[in-house]
Amino acid sequence: MDPRVTLITRIIATQKPTCSFSARAAGDLLGLSEGHFLRLFRREKGMTFRRYRREVRIAAVVSLLGDNATPVKLIAGIAGYGDVSNFHRDFRQVQGMSPRQWRLMEFSRRSQSFETTEGTNSAVIVVPDDQAA
Repeated sequence: MDPRVTLITRIIATQKPTCSFSARAAGDLLGLSEGHFLRLFRREKGMTFRRYRREVRIAAVVSLLGDNATPVKLIAGIAGYGDVSNFHRDFRQVQGMSPRQWRLMEFSRRSQSFETTEGTNSAVIVVPDDQAA
């Protein structure tokens, strides 16, 4: 991979999700025009710069959805989204499902894993009515 693209992907990986690193800023850093940088990035990574940033941003917070107590709106804010609907749209594009569907799938996966590891022992989790989601 082109070392210039490697540098930019490392910068993006080390940023907080709320930081915005534009294609123009990346091009300026590398001494390239924005258009030249975007063509280089797409050729080297096989995806657009915008898509790459979106995927990194979502990947940075997807683990927070595993915690059922953290509201999606808060997770969206942590990811740098001011509008929850934009977070939902981007999450769906990256993960192929809504944050709620991902959370339900993850809960189901964890409960199946729990049942498998516990063998014949069964556990019942009681959730008070006022805390049920």
